[in-house]
Amino acid sequence: MTEVFRHNVIEIEAIDGALHQAGDGWFDVEMGITVNDRRVRLEPLLADLFRRDSRWLSGGLDAIADDERSI
Repeated sequence: MTEVFRHNVIEIEAIDGALHQAGDGWFDVEMGITVNDRRVRLEPLLADLFRRDSRWLSGGLDAIADDERSI
């Protein structure tokens, strides 16, 4: 694929998640996908996206164009 191709499409072998009790009524969440027998954790990627673009958490999803590049 060329650099101008925006999306690399890969087959995800598995999607998994887990909740762990953390104390004081809180919990930790783990999310991941498996690609080519390698587990990729999604929390760091999502946290970075949410930190860079608040529209994802503030009800502004409709303002994000389908072809918009990440900021």
